[in-house]
Amino acid sequence: MAKNTGVRSSKPAPTRAELVSLYEKPLSVREIALLLNRHPQTVFSWFNAKDIPLRGRTEAVRLDRTKHPGKMSLFTTGGIKTRFNHEKWTPEKKAQFTEKLRLAGRGKGCYHLSPEHRAKISRTNSDGRRKWTPEQRERLLPGFLKRTRMRPTSIEKIFNSLIEKHHLPYKYVGDGYTWIAGRCPDYLNINGKKEVVEVFSRWWHDPAVNPRVKPQHLFDATLAHYAKYGFNCIIIWEEELQNESAVLEKLQKGA
Repeated sequence: MAKNTGVRSSKPAPTRAELVSLYEKPLSVREIALLLNRHPQTVFSWFNAKDIPLRGRTEAVRLDRTKHPGKMSLFTTGGIKTRFNHEKWTPEKKAQFTEKLRLAGRGKGCYHLSPEHRAKISRTNSDGRRKWTPEQRERLLPGFLKRTRMRPTSIEKIFNSLIEKHHLPYKYVGDGYTWIAGRCPDYLNINGKKEVVEVFSRWWHDPAVNPRVKPQHLFDATLAHYAKYGFNCIIIWEEELQNESAVLEKLQKGA
């Protein structure tokens, strides 16, 4: 492979006809790069700029094997990809290896863990999920949510517009900014009241719509969690956001 010196070459780039002629010899892009003493990425950029179609992966592999019959290739058995050298791996040896995989329980392409490996996973995991200590949860979960969750949600954006329009005393903290005993509220009162606001969608919090709603996400469980730590929780359902005056009245009453 040609080395990338980081210095622009003074030689002009070949024309489209010249590149097509070299590619149809046939040479690969990397072989053209060696021939022209350029970096392969530079040649790839020429092909893209001049709109020259590249070979498909299957055709490229077939051409490579034709040029280099002794080169190592991929031999696939039961979903396990293993490198074989045509000069060393005889058909008998391949058959022996295939039988070994089959006896190991890998004939259907699935990877079977040994009993010892499964026991080790069971000791370190809880119900198939990573189990954090309370200290780890408090320290790691906020950053994890900021990286993985798309916030604010569509209904939270509607409530944000209400806050801006009516200058409501609430700050959006649902992106992991504030945590109360392992739970992140959507909004926090910024006027000194111990008050939070949760904007609920029916799918994630109503078991009548989604039977798989987690118990801790139910209406009563949410109120009880925040009340335990002295916070008043106001829950706004998604359909209530369609009635602006009703939402404002509910926030004023604090219930």
